[in-house]
Amino acid sequence: RFLLRHPAARAVAVGLWLVVLFAGMDNVALVFLAAQLLDADALGYGLLASAYGVGMIVGPLLLLRWAAARSTTQLLLGIALLAVGTLGTGLAPLFALALAAQAVAGVGN
Repeated sequence: RFLLRHPAARAVAVGLWLVVLFAGMDNVALVFLAAQLLDADALGYGLLASAYGVGMIVGPLLLLRWAAARSTTQLLLGIALLAVGTLGTGLAPLFALALAAQAVAGVGN
C-alpha cells in the first residue's frame, strides 16, 4: 500500500527490483563468459567472482568516507557503478579488464 501512494518510493523499489533481476542473470552468465569468451578455467571464474566480492567490501568503506553525501546520490551512484561494471564485464575483451569491471560492479553493489 505504501508504494501505491508514494511515487518516489515506488520508482526506487521498481528500479532496485530491476537491478537485482539483471544482476542475478549476470551471475549465471559469468560462468559462460569466463569459460567461452575469456578462455578462463575454474580458477579464472573464481577470480572474477572474487573481484566482485572485493568490490563489495571496498564499497562500504568508501561510503564511510563520504557519509555526508545524500543517500539518494549514493544510491544512484551505486546503481550506476553496478551497471557500468556489469556492462564492462560483458564487453571486456581481456580477462584483466573483466576482472577490473567486476570489482567496479561490486563497489556499486
